Amino acid sequence: MFWYVFFKNLFKYTATLKQRNALLKNNTNDTSLHAWDEKLAEFGTNVSKQKKVFNEKLQICLKKTTNLYNQSGVDLVLETEEKTNNKERFLEQLIRARKKDMITKRTSVGPHKDTSTFLFNGKNLRDFGSQGEHKISLVLIKLAEYMFVCEEKRKTPVLLLDDLFAKLDFKRSDAVLELLNKKTQTIITNTDLVDIKNHGVNLKDPNNHAFYLERPCKN
Repeated sequence: MFWYVFFKNLFKYTATLKQRNALLKNNTNDTSLHAWDEKLAEFGTNVSKQKKVFNEKLQICLKKTTNLYNQSGVDLVLETEEKTNNKERFLEQLIRARKKDMITKRTSVGPHKDTSTFLFNGKNLRDFGSQGEHKISLVLIKLAEYMFVCEEKRKTPVLLLDDLFAKLDFKRSDAVLELLNKKTQTIITNTDLVDIKNHGVNLKDPNNHAFYLERPCKN
């Protein structure tokens, strides 16, 4: 029921946002925008509140996943910012930003502008993370999403990890494989079969299957 309400509010918010942006592109005056601001604030506040609940649950899953992986001393934290979880304050922000929005022809405040930041060992991953740190963070985030879906939906989704061993040293790669060794159905793509075997993946195990894709070379 919670998911249904969230997607219902998200649909209404998105539809209202599109309508408001369309009015801005048509150089609509302040009076015409006011009615849409009321609706946008109503639906946007509901979306923000529900996103906050989701983000808190995802943060818990990410913490659990990081703790399980933590042979390598990795600390990965998700920080989120929901600026529009109060209707009156959201409406005030829309009114203050109206002149700017009429110039740029788009709505500049709302949950579609909320920010999320991942901190890797205390530093901003986007700005200061190495290629290896980006790679291991992506894997840990995917595993946290997997845990989140399992807990919320009571279903086990399939994990897809593209080029898993790229940019990871053996220690970190082996630690990831140890996490996956939990009866998790996982599809891993890789360009080097030897690399997979070196990481201890037994392709002769009946639970493991290898598929080869080749591109024929043109003469």
